[in-house]
Amino acid sequence: MITYTKGNGTNKRSAIKIIGAHGEFDGIDSEYNLVSLIFKIIKKDWTLLWQELYLDGERAYRLIIKDEDG
Repeated sequence: MITYTKGNGTNKRSAIKIIGAHGEFDGIDSEYNLVSLIFKIIKKDWTLLWQELYLDGERAYRLIIKDEDG
């Protein structure tokens, strides 16, 4: 079962953590599911402009930049 921690995701301290993902693809699917829940339907309500993965020790953070006019 995939769950998400509370946080607004605006910086590393308030990052939303994905709990229960097994492996890279499960984690990526969980990220897109969370983003869809927050920002509605991908490619209809918004468009992904850019994303970048930041590594900090054993933790990974993904920065997502979106266009609401999408």
